[in-house]
Amino acid sequence: MQFLKRLPRRVRPTFYHDLKAAMYFGVFGGLLYPFFPIIGRKIGATNIEIALLMAAPYITSLMTFLLTEDIFGKGRMCYVVWFNIIGRGLILLMFFIYSPLYYTLIILLFFFISAFAIPSFTYIMKSNYPDEQRGRLMGYVRIGMAVLWIIASWIGGYVLNKETGYYRYVFPVAAVFGMLSVWEFGKIRVRKEVKTRSQSIAVLEAVKVPFKDRAFLIFLISYTIFEMGFLMAMPLYPIVMVDYLHITNLQTGALGSVFSLSWLIGFFFWGMYMDRYSRQRVMITFYGIAAILPFLYFIKFSFGTITIAFAVAGFTIAAIEMISFNLITHMGPQRLVPKYSAIHITLSGVRGSIFPFVGIGLINIVGIKMVFLISTLLILGAIVNTVINSRRARPV
Repeated sequence: MQFLKRLPRRVRPTFYHDLKAAMYFGVFGGLLYPFFPIIGRKIGATNIEIALLMAAPYITSLMTFLLTEDIFGKGRMCYVVWFNIIGRGLILLMFFIYSPLYYTLIILLFFFISAFAIPSFTYIMKSNYPDEQRGRLMGYVRIGMAVLWIIASWIGGYVLNKETGYYRYVFPVAAVFGMLSVWEFGKIRVRKEVKTRSQSIAVLEAVKVPFKDRAFLIFLISYTIFEMGFLMAMPLYPIVMVDYLHITNLQTGALGSVFSLSWLIGFFFWGMYMDRYSRQRVMITFYGIAAILPFLYFIKFSFGTITIAFAVAGFTIAAIEMISFNLITHMGPQRLVPKYSAIHITLSGVRGSIFPFVGIGLINIVGIKMVFLISTLLILGAIVNTVINSRRARPV
């Protein structure tokens, strides 16, 4: 509580509720995220269904640009709360699910509905946290999240290791904590907001935004090259873990803890790094670290190598989230932040609808090891693109 008193008065309520919500979300994420692709494979999900599970957060974000405006005139928090409550509430249905097809469908619907909340969440972060403190405060919030995530991952792995079918109980428990997280976050009062109904969704206006901002366009091009490689390898990871390494659910929980710890460290590192260095340098460093992930799988399939890969993955995902919720918020005025965020997320959805399935298709053509090598080279290609464009344009 002494830490709260040292924060600016106007930031304290937001930070307090954000931190409590993050801790609830840590339990939700720790019980669900490390396990759903592995459990899916173990209950019989096909390669295509695994690709759908891994690409779900991307595929389901395709229509988020439709809610860059407050089209109902209820305020941004309304979208964050209700879309997340409904999305996470669907996970309760896992109690009744045995089929890998319906299992995959519920995960897809969860991500699809929850994605509509992301532009408004970005708006609230921009509105309530000062630019000069946002990265640091969001890093602190992630401490609470990561600690609970680590504990929940171990507990989830222990329970699921007794019987894989216990996901029908573990996942609904996770859903309850997920909904509690949203309810707590909903107590935040959004600053600088006038609740007015938008006259139109302004889809065409939203699509034009990146073409008016050269720096944002350059960012989108390099990030597209990165995601081509990153997403291509994504569905292959659980296939290697289950089919080649025959990983146990307890090991999955341990790997989830490694991921969470690295993710926490990553939030502090990237928060400070983004505040200190140029956007180009941040992206080059990020792409270089991300390329290590598929390269480790290319080198060797072993539990030791996979453990290192999970640490790299946590560091990489922390950067991806900070790019979405911190770097993007610095790219334009506050009124355009939801549009910048929605375009970034929607384009990721387009890529996520294509490249995980390209990776699955390439397995039968070049073999699974070569897919990891191609993934590595594409991510490194994003560095080349960033360097070339940074020399052609003024630094931003």
